Amino acid sequence: SVDDLYEFYINGNVKPLYYLVDSWNKIKALDPSNINSYYYISSYHGEPFHYRDQNKDNMYRYWGGYSQHGNILFPTWHRAYLLRLEKALQSIHSEVTLPYWDVTSINTMQNGLPKLFTIKEFTFWYNTVPNPFLCFQLPYDLQNTNHISSFPKDHPCGHTTTRYPLSTLVGSEEYKQQVELHNALYSNYEKNVKLLNENIKQWLVGLHTLRSDMLKHKPKYPLEKGTLWFYENCLQSPNYTTFSNKLSASQWNLDHPTEFVTSIESAFYDIQLAIGGFDCNLANTFNPQPTDNNIHKSNDVNNHTIESIVTTSASDMGEKNYASFDPLYFFHLCNIDRIFWIWQKLHNATTTVDIITKYPGVNSNDCQGPTPDVDPNVLLSLDTPLRPFLKENSNCYLTSKDVINIADLGYLYSNGSLDKIATTEHASTTETDSTANALAL
Repeated sequence: SVDDLYEFYINGNVKPLYYLVDSWNKIKALDPSNINSYYYISSYHGEPFHYRDQNKDNMYRYWGGYSQHGNILFPTWHRAYLLRLEKALQSIHSEVTLPYWDVTSINTMQNGLPKLFTIKEFTFWYNTVPNPFLCFQLPYDLQNTNHISSFPKDHPCGHTTTRYPLSTLVGSEEYKQQVELHNALYSNYEKNVKLLNENIKQWLVGLHTLRSDMLKHKPKYPLEKGTLWFYENCLQSPNYTTFSNKLSASQWNLDHPTEFVTSIESAFYDIQLAIGGFDCNLANTFNPQPTDNNIHKSNDVNNHTIESIVTTSASDMGEKNYASFDPLYFFHLCNIDRIFWIWQKLHNATTTVDIITKYPGVNSNDCQGPTPDVDPNVLLSLDTPLRPFLKENSNCYLTSKDVINIADLGYLYSNGSLDKIATTEHASTTETDSTANALAL
């Protein structure tokens, strides 16, 4: 985990973190056209979009990025994505592995973001280097003109990714000016880090006012629960289909009134919103002034009054089109992959998973719609190509079958905050099986 790496670093074992930092700085510095550059790999996820023939294909909803959301390929596509980034890092230092940000660890629950993502520089053997995990500067203009979006979100060349409580330059000149006014209110970096940390903690424990407002129209959602509970509960999802994505989980809850399952995708989005603020839908009521309309007062777990919920924050991590350009995205995603593996171990699904066919979340039209090079109304399966990721030394695309078992991919995870759930459940199952076997004998 990143907590382990940072602890090694402050205790004098700097080499593991040095390899990671140096590799990351160097792939960020590569020419954007280089297939191992950070820009090249980040752009697989969303922007710049790959547009279709509007005369031929404008009759159905589609997503211009390659990433899979709202369907059964969400965990497996993103697992292949992480593997691709790690290979790029290893092209600099073969010793590098991508660590995970354990968002439900005691450290994050108490303090917010690990310092690895907030300090401005690192010192290695008397040399000081910039922290590559803070942000990324775009080498090109990116314009979101996808017809799905009701509000344009433009990023000019040279744009540097931001995090809560800041906002990103979006849309028209009028909105750009408003965002600049907003950001001027939050010019103190140290104070911004404190606001961000408090925001993350509130999402995790369920104190976030906006989170409740966002979910209150959804029947059966336990509004008093925080993101921590959603992470824990997704591990109890009874099958891969409901675990994998929000659309399938929502349908399952409608079909099973006495149950409530959550998907790993829903918990994933919570943390993205905590870091990036809300989507630009809030721009319709944008008010850059620090009034009671955009700063909510609430109490922390110790009943201290805090001002941390900045409703007009709309940074890159909160927008699917651009989330992957923030380096923090990949450490968060790595933790999602770890939790996917925990679910697999809990449900004896480390070598294969079962899919409920003809269920919401199993069709290319569902949710975001087909990705580039995928036809509409196609049933998704474990054999669906995970474009654009190729098998090693092959012109064939990876499929979900290729990435189910992470041991076959050459990596494993250390024990983290949610592994105790898997261990407890496994012990309980083993005890039950032993009793049953004894009775059978």
